[in-house]
Amino acid sequence: MSHAEPKVPALPRLTEGVRQQLLEHNDGKVFHTEYSARNFHEVRTYTLSDGQLFIRAHGKGAFGGSQFDRTWPASRDETHRFLYSHQRQGVRNE
Repeated sequence: MSHAEPKVPALPRLTEGVRQQLLEHNDGKVFHTEYSARNFHEVRTYTLSDGQLFIRAHGKGAFGGSQFDRTWPASRDETHRFLYSHQRQGVRNE
C-alpha cells in the first residue's frame, strides 16, 4: 500500500498577460524581505499598486555605516521573479 502525495495545484505559466492579471488582482498587497550579512542589512518592501510592482530597498551598507533608501518600479524581469517566488505565499489570480 503506497501513500499518494497530496496534489498541489499547478501554477499558471507566467506569461505577460498572466503577470498583469496577478498584479491587478493583488492590488494593495505588500510583502517584506530582509537580508543581513556582515556589515550589511537590507529590508525590501514590495508593493503591488495600480497594476505595477514597486520595490523599496533600505538599510545600512558596509562602508562607514552608509545608509540607503531607494524606491523604483520593478522591471519586467524583477516582476517575473517576484511573482514566481511569491505565488505560493499569497499572490493569487482569483
